[in-house]
Parts: sequence; C-alpha cells; structure tokens
Amino acid sequence: MIEGLDELLDEFDDLSDETLDALRMGLDKGLKRTVALAKQLAPVRDGQLRNSITSYTERMGQEIEGTVIAGAAHAVYVEMGTGDRGHGADNGKAPGATYTAGWPGQEPEPYMYPAYKQTKELILNDARQAIENARAKGG
Repeated sequence: MIEGLDELLDEFDDLSDETLDALRMGLDKGLKRTVALAKQLAPVRDGQLRNSITSYTERMGQEIEGTVIAGAAHAVYVEMGTGDRGHGADNGKAPGATYTAGWPGQEPEPYMYPAYKQTKELILNDARQAIENARAKGG
C-alpha cells in the first residue's frame, strides 16, 4: 500500500468512472517509475532478477490497486539477505524478517524498498495529476 494514497483519495469525493480510469492510468505511470528504478538498483548476475521486476494495476469497482513485484524465486533473498548476514526491519535498507539460520549467508542487496522510498511521492503526484486532469475534462 502506498502511504498517502488514502489521504489523496479523501481529497476527492465521488470519483466518476472516467476519473477512476484516469487514476488507474496515473497509478500505473507512477509504478512504472518504481519498476525502472528497481531494475537499475537490482544486482545483475544473469539478468533474471532484473527482468522479473514488473508492475500492474487493476480497477475493482471503486477501488484501484497497483502492485510492483519481483517474480524471480531468489528476489526476496537478494533484497533481505540470508543467514546471519541477513537484516531485519532496523537495517535502514529494507523492512521485514531476518533470515537467520546460524550460517553466514549473504548480505542484503535491497533494490525494491529503496526504489519505493525514492518514487512514492512521484507515484502520488502522478495519481493526483491524473485525477485533476480527468476532473478538468469534466470526468
């Protein structure tokens, strides 16, 4: 969930179908920014991780949902690290569980969380602009 999106939507009452469709497209545009940055930040060995990063948006009635995902099986282990070198919520890099198994493991190489942190305001701005443009057109 994008922090601030609910507050943004509270600013606008009774969104029309046209405005909701525009909002979905605005959210999609913003999430593509996150995907592009996550791909830049992701470590590349064979390209599988980077190529698995994608986003999608969908409208379900009056709700819009957007997701950015890294679909590679090893994505979470790269982001969070593994073993005793994996880090949890207070490493300042990525929130979540620590993967501890009593073995050295690998250092985290966060790419998704930093991409989100750096683009979340742009996502909100894209969504706000989409709503404002649709309303200006009478939507």
